[in-house]
Amino acid sequence: MRGIDKLLEPVDGQPLLRQQVEIAQHACDLVVVMVPQDGHPRAQALAGTNAQCIAVQDPLGGLGDSLRDGVAALPEVTGFFVVLSDMPDITKDEYNLVAQTLGHKQIVRPLTASGAAGHPIYFDAIVRPEFAFLSGDTGAQSIIARDSSRVGYVQQNDNRARRDLDTPEDWAAWRRETGR
Repeated sequence: MRGIDKLLEPVDGQPLLRQQVEIAQHACDLVVVMVPQDGHPRAQALAGTNAQCIAVQDPLGGLGDSLRDGVAALPEVTGFFVVLSDMPDITKDEYNLVAQTLGHKQIVRPLTASGAAGHPIYFDAIVRPEFAFLSGDTGAQSIIARDSSRVGYVQQNDNRARRDLDTPEDWAAWRRETGR
């Protein structure tokens, strides 16, 4: 993003991160957000929400490090969602779609219209101990790939659960397309 924090980019009048937290709060009792350090502008953008901001132990570590730390910070739960915050098209509908199939598989994620696996991803608590071994930048892919029989997919009719915006050009194209 050439020095711009994509999670603070405005969407519908508020930072993208705040928008995604507010959406997640409709589906979850607790929302944990990993931030680079205490007092980071991302944490400031969440002031007034019920999100719990946790500083990542190694800010230079990858997504796996953040997931490991975030899942470790969760209280005793029956399951949890993982969602990337740079996906502005995710709505309550994606959470609801995944929630409709809970209990059938240990891991549930939406499939886009084109067949690509997306977010948010639900993990049953039985999978939680595996997060303690994550590191690097591949997120939870090793957990998902470990045993395909425990993964369930729910079909979407669009590609919202997959679109992430990583460059200023991505943002500009998305804003032209959506008017947001």
